[in-house]
Amino acid sequence: MLTIGLIDNILITRLGLSILLNDHYKDIKFLEANTIQEFGIVHKKQKPDVIVLGNNFTANEKCLDAARLLKNQHPDIPLVVYDKQLMDNLTVSYFRIGINGYLLRQNTDKEIVNCIQAVLNQKRFLCPVLTEQFLNSLSETHVENHYTTKNILTPRETEIANYLGQGMKITHISNMLGRKPSTISSIKHNIYKKLNVQNVIQLREAFMVTLS
Repeated sequence: MLTIGLIDNILITRLGLSILLNDHYKDIKFLEANTIQEFGIVHKKQKPDVIVLGNNFTANEKCLDAARLLKNQHPDIPLVVYDKQLMDNLTVSYFRIGINGYLLRQNTDKEIVNCIQAVLNQKRFLCPVLTEQFLNSLSETHVENHYTTKNILTPRETEIANYLGQGMKITHISNMLGRKPSTISSIKHNIYKKLNVQNVIQLREAFMVTLS
């Protein structure tokens, strides 16, 4: 029997996913919960084959925090994030913390089933619309920055500059990278000095972080 954990505080979303997956898999069981905390309490003695996390937050940091918390609690279980809306520049950050699949609410039934099947086969899945956006972002960044920002900053500074451009706070970056906040703060200072910027808005312009 296939067991799928469904965590989403919107009942109709859980219902829709369960109906869709019931139509595709003959023998399936769902472990439903409104929140990660509720899931840990109600289903603590059960281990699903995959967990689908519905993110209904509107801030990048909260989306990442929720996925990171669930992945830390269940490191051996494939995790699919199901975002309410397209969040700016989160694709790399999500996969960096260990998720296995990334979907949006507007994805088709076929794409959702393909995602579940992919992660069950120990593969990673990124929905087509995000794949296209991600590749376009890489292309634009490569063309615009190859001889400028990319050559000024070290690889670590480039990574942190990208996170800062997304609006992430120093504490979140330090937790993600396993570094002290003071270390991240010093790197931020170096980035600003090298790029001759004074704030995040100027950093985004210098680093060409696309926010729309």
